[in-house]
Amino acid sequence: MRRIALWVPDWPVNSLAAGLEAGEPGAVVASGRVEAVTAAARSRGVRVGMRARNASSLCPELVCLPRDVEREGRAFEAVLSAFDQVAAGVECLRPGLAWANAAGPARWAGGEEGAARGLVEAVEERVGVECFAGIADGPLGAVCAARQGRIVPAGGTARFLSGVPLRPVVAGLAPPGLRDRVEEAVALLRRLGIRVCADLLGMGATAVSSRFGAAGEFLWRAASGGELVLAGAPRPLGDIGTGVDIDEGGENVDAVLAPALRCAHDLADLLARRGLLADALLVEASAGGGGELTRRWRGVDLMSPDEIAERVRWNLLGWAEGAARPEGPIRSLRLTAVEPYPAAALTPLWGTDARQRGVERLAARLQGLAGEGAVSRPRLRGGYDPRSRAVLVPWGAPGAARPGGGDWEGGVEEPPAALYDQPRPALLLAAAPGRAPIGVTARGLLSAEPALLVLDPQGRARTVPVRPLAGPWAVAGRWWDAEGSARAYLRVALEGEGGAEDLLLVFRAGAWAVEGAYC
Repeated sequence: MRRIALWVPDWPVNSLAAGLEAGEPGAVVASGRVEAVTAAARSRGVRVGMRARNASSLCPELVCLPRDVEREGRAFEAVLSAFDQVAAGVECLRPGLAWANAAGPARWAGGEEGAARGLVEAVEERVGVECFAGIADGPLGAVCAARQGRIVPAGGTARFLSGVPLRPVVAGLAPPGLRDRVEEAVALLRRLGIRVCADLLGMGATAVSSRFGAAGEFLWRAASGGELVLAGAPRPLGDIGTGVDIDEGGENVDAVLAPALRCAHDLADLLARRGLLADALLVEASAGGGGELTRRWRGVDLMSPDEIAERVRWNLLGWAEGAARPEGPIRSLRLTAVEPYPAAALTPLWGTDARQRGVERLAARLQGLAGEGAVSRPRLRGGYDPRSRAVLVPWGAPGAARPGGGDWEGGVEEPPAALYDQPRPALLLAAAPGRAPIGVTARGLLSAEPALLVLDPQGRARTVPVRPLAGPWAVAGRWWDAEGSARAYLRVALEGEGGAEDLLLVFRAGAWAVEGAYC
């Protein structure tokens, strides 16, 4: 896919330009070192990474400004608004860098050169900052092209990227769930003498992916100018979002942050319960008097509510202070995780690789103190049903269990997200007026169409409408094993429960029970 990228150099300085006179040399300083410089300061010899003391000695009139991340994000909203006038579906990677699909702008502007020129002019006219636009195949190609203000011909991105270093560019584009492993892979490749994209491509796709797994596949696709998705990753699922209505305080952005943070926590919880990850965040807000804000962020860790709330704050403050400010107080806010994917596809159990190694060291210490069997971990093996497939093995035991493959008798097509320690008694009933109890025939079929589910029929009974989703899956059983007796599984959806989870039911010895839940 052809991408158009917008890069504003020295954005930390440009976002703080209000504190500088025209042509005045300035620099952003953090921890005693220069992080960004204006063109005037650069012409006087001030460079990024220089000690602030040395920079001031070199340029006595240098104005040193503190780093203000919030203001950087808030001020970049004006740049993104200008980008919106040229292209649809703008994605912000970080303040100072954004991209979009180049097909639409090129079609409207009569070609890619016209699209790039129109984008630069729109930003300079509306915001008054120097910027560069670039077009190439894939996000990495577009970002590098923007840094040079170039348009790379279609099919020539791999050649264009051949001399681009892996470390400063590729690692920064990795999604949060893969970031640690990409950075480690780049560090190892560097020690092996693989420093630029051409070196990586010379190794061959098979060698890179087999040695580094998902991180290697990401690096290969980026270096070759492809889209930054994993070819072997599961297909993205439907978007997941949460929203909140703001009844009071919507005229004050700071007052909106509390419900925004709650909404961010709800979104992170939804992803965690479903075992999903996403790195694209869609922020949507509407005002009572009219006006809507839609902003899409790329590379956001959606498992971090604080990081989500930070982006929301930047967008709302930029919206409130911009030319197209909302008419009236903010009345609603919606946060959406765009194209989530299973967490197991990219991340270890404990999140980042650093945390995983910490857990492994702690487990080893506990085993040394209490014995090998004192610390266990769940593993999958072949089995007839979700409960029999889960087994606890000693931590670090290699090959103690393995996932089963093939078609199993009674194999549930999708295991539940959670299995109860003890199945919960239930009663499955047909529709009124008879509400006859439903069983499973000798052929593994339901005796009637389910309509109601009675939860805990012997205690505080609760009846809810249900509809069957999948199954039943029958297991013939083994006469010598009480736990392996004949049984059948059925997945049902609870109706009228406000989006409650689906349930996995088991029919055993003439009675139903709730085996687990799909979150």
